[in-house]
Amino acid sequence: MATVAVLLALAGVVHLLVHATLPSALVLTAGMGALNAAFARRGGAVAVTYMTGMLVTAGLRVADRVLGRGTATWLQPLGLWTALTLGAVAGAAAYRLLGFSAPAIALAVVVLAAGVAYRAGQ
Repeated sequence: MATVAVLLALAGVVHLLVHATLPSALVLTAGMGALNAAFARRGGAVAVTYMTGMLVTAGLRVADRVLGRGTATWLQPLGLWTALTLGAVAGAAAYRLLGFSAPAIALAVVVLAAGVAYRAGQ
């Protein structure tokens, strides 16, 4: 998460210094890739930016439960998909209100999350 925070801050600095969207967007893209790699589970990574994959996983788990074949919960992938969707809506609203200063909000949230993860020992 610290890497994500650094990349988000760097994107803001690049935007302030260069006054061009493309270089900042490239740094933001690297930050989102780092965020994708920040989430992991036993046995492999969870692709948090693959929203349809999370939705499909939730659907398959619901079907397995209905048919009595599985015990895995469907709430986790559905919750992740919902969080990503709400984050996209909030990000779009922030961008509409603040323009390219909106990633500062994401930076604050990521710094807070990194601090919480650090204190938890993860």
